[in-house]
Amino acid sequence: MTFGHRRRTFVTIPLQRALLLSLAAQLFAASLAAQAPRVREIGSASFGRREGIPAGPVLGMMLGRDGSLWVATQRGVRRYSGSGWTTDGVPAEVTTGLVRAVVDGGDGTRYFLRNNEVLQHRGVTLLHRVALPAGASPNYSAALTGALGTIPVLVIGGRDGLYEVSGSTVESVAPSGGL
Repeated sequence: MTFGHRRRTFVTIPLQRALLLSLAAQLFAASLAAQAPRVREIGSASFGRREGIPAGPVLGMMLGRDGSLWVATQRGVRRYSGSGWTTDGVPAEVTTGLVRAVVDGGDGTRYFLRNNEVLQHRGVTLLHRVALPAGASPNYSAALTGALGTIPVLVIGGRDGLYEVSGSTVESVAPSGGL
């Protein structure tokens, strides 16, 4: 591709690496905003299977409002409690199997994204299990939207575009101006 008199070459980053870089940036930004004492106490550390994280890639990370760090992997979700990785406080439905993301609802609820469904929990109690349409799988990212006092809407970036999950309903969203 040519711009003016210079020729530029663009390097593509594989999707998995780009996702990991994006998640790392989100985690860093969230840690600065939340000032989470437990995660801040970690300092610099490396965690793997020996420390309690399941084998395979980490697909998503979330810093909870309580300061706990959550990781979603191909083999379930783990939570860093301040002293180690655990499944304590993690709903049984997500301690095994592929989980792509964890999103904090801010009111004690958490959303767990699998390829074909979203599980909404308050603590370990299941509130909603929502089946996702084929175009939402695989899902690559998720964010919670909505003002205080409104029903939260989970927006999921999937293979075929954006999807909104509110309560137990799912809608495809056409972004204004296209993607």
